[in-house]
Amino acid sequence: MKTIALVPVFNEAKNIVDVLNEIEEYVDEILIVNDASWDDSEKLITGWFASGHAGQLITLNKNKGNAAAIISGYAFIELRLHAGTLDETDIIVTIDADGQHKPSDIPRLVDFMVERDLDMVRGRRSFAKYPRHKRLGNRLLSWVLSIAAGQKLRDSMSGFCVQRAYTIEPLLRYATGYRYAMQGQMTVILPRVGYKISDEPLVEVAYFQSHTRYRDVVTIVALTYAALFKAIFKLDAGRRRRQWANGQFDRRRKAA
Repeated sequence: MKTIALVPVFNEAKNIVDVLNEIEEYVDEILIVNDASWDDSEKLITGWFASGHAGQLITLNKNKGNAAAIISGYAFIELRLHAGTLDETDIIVTIDADGQHKPSDIPRLVDFMVERDLDMVRGRRSFAKYPRHKRLGNRLLSWVLSIAAGQKLRDSMSGFCVQRAYTIEPLLRYATGYRYAMQGQMTVILPRVGYKISDEPLVEVAYFQSHTRYRDVVTIVALTYAALFKAIFKLDAGRRRRQWANGQFDRRRKAA
C-alpha cells in the first residue's frame, strides 16, 4: 500500500521547501500541482527534486484556483490507476503547502481511516487561533453542508484529508470545483454515493490564514448542492478528465 501526498501550490516560496521536507517523512511519493505560481515556488520545487527527492510536478498553464489544482492532481492519479502504477486501495493525502497543517498528523489520520474501515478522513481543524467570526462561519457552513451530505460534519472545509484512491473516480465525475468549493463538494459527494467518511480527528493549525471571503461561501454552498444534484441523478461532470487527456496543461515535469 502506497501513500501519495497531493500538494496544491500557489505562491508558497517562503514555505515550500520546509513543507516538502516534512511531508516526505510520512509518504512514499509527493505529487505537486503548481497553480501557475508567479513567485519562486516552481524554481524551488524543481531544485528540491534535482537534489535527489522523488516525486512529480505538474504546472498549470494559468492560475485556476485551489479546486482546479486538486482536480488536476486527481486526474493524473486516475491515469496512474488506469496504467497500473497505483492501486485503488493506495492512500492519497491532500495537504496545503502553506505550513498550516502538521505533516506529522498524517500517520494518525491514516490509522484512523484504516482501523475504522473508512474511505476518507478529513482533519478537523482546531480553531483556537481563528477569529470568532471565522469560527462561527465555519460552524454555519458545516451545518448547511451536513444537510447535503446526510451526516454530521464538524469541519467541512479543511484542506487536510486522507482518502483511498478509488474515491477519486466519483469526485472527478460529479465535482465541478471553483476556488475552495472542492472541499465542500468532496465532503458531500462521497457519502451520497455510498462511501464512509469522517472528520472526527482533531488536528492543530499552526497559524490562522484564510483566503475565503463571504462571497465564496455563497459559491461554495451553491456548487456543493449542484454537485449533490449531479451525484443523485448521476449527471457526469467528468470533462476534467477529458481536458487532461487533451493536454490542457502546458508542461509536466517528472523527478527521479
